[in-house]
Amino acid sequence: NIYGRVVDVNDVPVVNAVVSDGLQSVVTDINGEYNMKSDISNVRFVTLSVPAGYEMPLRGNRPQFFRRVPRNVNAVRADFVLKKRENPSDKFVLTMIGDPQTRGLKYDKSIERFRDVILSDIASYQKNESRDMYAVCLGDLVYNFMYTYDDYVDVLGKATLPMYSVIGNH
Repeated sequence: NIYGRVVDVNDVPVVNAVVSDGLQSVVTDINGEYNMKSDISNVRFVTLSVPAGYEMPLRGNRPQFFRRVPRNVNAVRADFVLKKRENPSDKFVLTMIGDPQTRGLKYDKSIERFRDVILSDIASYQKNESRDMYAVCLGDLVYNFMYTYDDYVDVLGKATLPMYSVIGNH
């Protein structure tokens, strides 16, 4: 009841891409297709692990490695389109940001410090780095103030590298 296809921008199937509903993982077949039987009432997202040799599409600088599963459906199709990397490499820089716990603009200056200190330091480092760079914010993104998530996304959008955000606590 969860199914789809993973292809590149030229509609060429991506074989052996790993797709997950958060409870199980499957790989795509020679046609780039996958399917899984899932307790869809407990699933909120379908995610794709980016295969070697490909780039995850971005919305701004946020990787689009997931598809939301609508509530109250019996089945969902989640397709992914990837861009083949021109120069595949396993050499890159990964920056991990632990528990930013921002509280929204003009609340306590935490998101302003995140922008002006953390993201600024990453940008300075990136200027002198020839390898691809990625960043992951490791949960506790907006403390307990989910209504400030839009401020977090807006500030994150100022970064000049792909920024992944992990849900949950840590």
